[in-house]
Amino acid sequence: RFSAIISEMPEKAIFVNGVQTDTATYYGAISQLVAATGWDGVIGPKYALAVSQTQIKSIPTADYIGYDETDSDDEVTLSSLRVNEPFIVKQTAVVNDKVFYWGYSNSVSGWVLASDLAFCGSKAEWLNMWQTGVSNKDFIVVTTDYFTLSESHYAPSVSGVKLTMGTTLKLVPESEIPRNISMRGTWNNYVVYIPTRGADGSCVKEIALIAQNKDVNEGYLPMTSANTVDLAFKYLGDTYGWGGMLDSVDCSAFVRNVYKCFGLEMPRNTNWQKEVPGTCVNVGEYDNASKAALISGCTPGTPLYFSGHTMIYLGTVNGTSYVISALGSTADSEGYLDVRVQNT
Repeated sequence: RFSAIISEMPEKAIFVNGVQTDTATYYGAISQLVAATGWDGVIGPKYALAVSQTQIKSIPTADYIGYDETDSDDEVTLSSLRVNEPFIVKQTAVVNDKVFYWGYSNSVSGWVLASDLAFCGSKAEWLNMWQTGVSNKDFIVVTTDYFTLSESHYAPSVSGVKLTMGTTLKLVPESEIPRNISMRGTWNNYVVYIPTRGADGSCVKEIALIAQNKDVNEGYLPMTSANTVDLAFKYLGDTYGWGGMLDSVDCSAFVRNVYKCFGLEMPRNTNWQKEVPGTCVNVGEYDNASKAALISGCTPGTPLYFSGHTMIYLGTVNGTSYVISALGSTADSEGYLDVRVQNT
C-alpha cells in the first residue's frame, strides 16, 4: 500500500485543515508510516462491521484535505459506512497515533478508522449480522435521513448511536426478548441486534431498543413511486456532505440511500449508477422540447443524470418539471457559470 498512497497524490497544492501544505511531503510522510506500521505480506480477509457512521478515505488520515483554504469538500473522502454495514479488511496503518484499516466495502475500497470497525469471529457470524432477504421481515430498515438511539448510562456502547437511511438491523426473535434492557422496559420498541466494538476490537452483538415513533420499516419497503418520493423528501433541507462527510449525503449517496430502503444496493457514484441494468434513455442528443417531453413522461421517483450529478424526478406541474437532489453548488444553465455554493 506504500505505492498506492503515492498514486493517490494530487498534482496540485493541498490545504490540510485549512493550512497550505506541501503535497509531496504530506503524502510521502503517510506512505512512510504505512510502510512502517502496516501488516507485512498477504493477509487473509478479516470480516468487519461498522459500529458507527464513518467515512471511507483514499488515504489513512483524520485530517481535512482541501484544494483551497475554503474548500467545502474533504477531497480524500470517498464514501461512508452505515452502522452494521460490512467491510473486509486487508491492511492496517498507524498515522499520527490513529489506527486505520484498508479494505473493501460493497461499493469502494479505502481506509477507515479502526475504532469505527469491529471484527467478527467468523464469516458465518459476519454474514448473519447483515445479510437480509428481500422478502424477509426479520429486520428493520431506517426510512428517514437519520435518528439516534436513546442516551443511556447503562448501555454506553449503544448510547446515542446514529442510524442513517438504509441502515438494516436484525430483529431479536420475540421468544428471546428480555423483559428489561438496560433499565428499560421493551414495550413500544423495536428490539434489535447491533454490533459494538469490544476492548480487543472484536464484534460484540448487543441488544438495543428503537422507539416505535422512529421512521423504520419491518423489512424493505415496496418499491413504489409514492414511497420513493416520500423517502427523498426525508432529506429536504439537510446539509450536503461530499462522499458522506458531515454524516450526510452527496447526490449519488442520496439516491443510493433511498433505493437501499427497497433492498437495492446502488453503486457509489453517478457513472456507475448509470450502468445499472434497467431501462435507460440517453437524451443528450435531443432538443430541449423532446427532452422535456421524455422527462415529463417518467414515473416520479426515477433517477435522472447528467455529467457528475444525479437527482430524483418528482413530477411535472403546469409544464414545469421538478426534481430533488443533494448538491454542492448551482450554476447558470446558459453557460455563464455564475457558480453559487449551496451545500444543501
